[in-house]
Amino acid sequence: MTSDPQQEHDAWSKAGGRDSLMPIRAPPFSEDEARELLARCIIDRLHPNVKPTTVQLDAIKSSYRSTLDFACGGAGTRARWLLRLLQFRKVPLSDEDLATQGVAVDPAFYPYLPPQLRSPELRVDPQVWAQFSNLLTERKEALKPLLEVPHHFALPPLRAATPSSEDLMAERVLGTDAALRDLLKAAEGVGPAEERPTASMGTAAAGVPAGMTFEALRDKYFEGQDGALRELCAKHVLFYNHGARTLEFESELMRRFTASWLEEPRHKDRVALLRKLQAWQQAKQEQGDAELQAVSWQRGAASVGLGSLSALRSRVKQLDSDIEALRSKLRLYPRE
Repeated sequence: MTSDPQQEHDAWSKAGGRDSLMPIRAPPFSEDEARELLARCIIDRLHPNVKPTTVQLDAIKSSYRSTLDFACGGAGTRARWLLRLLQFRKVPLSDEDLATQGVAVDPAFYPYLPPQLRSPELRVDPQVWAQFSNLLTERKEALKPLLEVPHHFALPPLRAATPSSEDLMAERVLGTDAALRDLLKAAEGVGPAEERPTASMGTAAAGVPAGMTFEALRDKYFEGQDGALRELCAKHVLFYNHGARTLEFESELMRRFTASWLEEPRHKDRVALLRKLQAWQQAKQEQGDAELQAVSWQRGAASVGLGSLSALRSRVKQLDSDIEALRSKLRLYPRE
């Protein structure tokens, strides 16, 4: 382990840009390390191939304080996100120039930013803002397929011994939703985390949020679907921190983004639809079993109870109505 602030970026690069489950033994940057990295990037653009002095770096941090504040506060302190915001070749605007050339933060992005950056007076370098908004768009496009429900989606009336592809899709979406919600609780310290960083774990675990082990997430939410959890991790929604040996949100931006996504009414309606479909499938199974039993008995339905069979049929009918209402609300195609 080294204190070199470039370490995390180098490790990520060597892993081919896929670090979620790769053996990268680098803790999150501290705020000071993140600002140091950004300052070095800026001064390298101003004075290429010149080793900066401490005085020069301090001057950069002072002149570009607003840009550094936005980068660290908005994207977090992971090297890849910091460098992403400054990947263009030009030097970002200094604080002095931001007053006249900077752009205001779109209020639609407030849920993804910490409170101190939710201000109509705040001005951001246009290129930094473009990279930040592009980053959020990419994260949304990465997470969306994991929680999407196709327009023609429906579960078979009876669940076979071997689950159908539709059954597996429903379990994957519901498992992903439940896992992310529990990870959010763990990050906020209000949920049952599998492992919380302690002093005995060493400096690598210091300051990292609580998370859950890969095995715990797999066994609780993705049984038999290792690929679904690995895909979730590979999309950089989660980061495997080897200091704490847990899966956790790799930055506050990813945590805020995920929390905002899960609270979208459309997503909540999709989850409600899948749960209704699973309840309908179970009710259809119970109704079918009851009807077969009724036929097999000499006294017919009376042997299994006319009341219970009638109640099952009523439940199926009500679930049918609820499902079609949700499909209409989500503008999905009616079930065939």
